[in-house]
Amino acid sequence: MFLKVLQKEKKRFADLAADLDLKEIYIPKPQCPACCTVRVKSITNVMNSYPVILQFLQPLAESNEGVANKARGLYDQFSKGEVYLGLRICQGLFSETECLSVVLEKKTMTVAGASEAINVVLKCLIEKRNEDGFNHLWSEMDSKVVEYELIFPTLPRSKKTPKRLQQSNYAVPDYQFASPEELYRKVYFE
Repeated sequence: MFLKVLQKEKKRFADLAADLDLKEIYIPKPQCPACCTVRVKSITNVMNSYPVILQFLQPLAESNEGVANKARGLYDQFSKGEVYLGLRICQGLFSETECLSVVLEKKTMTVAGASEAINVVLKCLIEKRNEDGFNHLWSEMDSKVVEYELIFPTLPRSKKTPKRLQQSNYAVPDYQFASPEELYRKVYFE
């Protein structure tokens, strides 16, 4: 339903992009229901149009139109810095795996070539999974939180272990992360 409204209001979306001096604008389109993969192009286009999407969703969320509830939910999600961080992480992961997918689908691909391509992609993904990679993503997210006026990531509410489990042999002590950065660092390396 939201994408139908967006298709009707392409001009307003394009005008918002022009006001922000964005060179390339991307108007989200419905995905093919038969496609079960996420394309990096879609993630990249959303990342490039992030401020436009926020400005487009805000008045829709505050309106009384039938799409207001969905727009409010999307706006609330896009307003979170952790969603921006998640999209950036996905963009890095899926760019490598999508290239591998294209290579593996070639008719001329051999088993030895496929094995080599897989090893190259695995090596590349392992190289991205380091402290510098996380620090770069976190600092980028931090600057975008300020630039786009997003909500800075917070720690989830702490959960106490039930008393009946605290006294068992398998009791795990309650752990609270010191900062959101520490929490997302753990998620990044999992």
